[in-house]
Amino acid sequence: MSKKKNGMTLVEVILAMAILSIIMIGFLNLFAFSFTNIASNGSRTGASYKAQSIVDGVSSGNYTSESEIESYFSLQGHGIESNEADVEVYVNKPVNYNVTPDQVIGVDGVRLTVVVFYSKHEKRSTMKLFIPF
Repeated sequence: MSKKKNGMTLVEVILAMAILSIIMIGFLNLFAFSFTNIASNGSRTGASYKAQSIVDGVSSGNYTSESEIESYFSLQGHGIESNEADVEVYVNKPVNYNVTPDQVIGVDGVRLTVVVFYSKHEKRSTMKLFIPF
């Protein structure tokens, strides 16, 4: 006579739990990475939005000189950098800008660079704009 098995042995249960644990650890790592990525992208989007709104504010004004644009930024409390290469270096201001005289296709104006720092000032979002006079 043969005996029928009803249920699972202890070894089978432990093996099934081990396999499920390995699969779940993989999914948990995926979720953790996704949440970190979402937070990082949210910070980047916020910085880009701030830079774009600053650029929009300047471009909607009727500025006729470089000094008027610099006055606008100083009233906002943003940091000015006289050297365009230094504008992307954090100097205790969350927003830096640089205004450089320029000419595009025979039109005089200024090249404006706005940099917004985020993620503990380790990353930045940069917007550039030519403003004709």
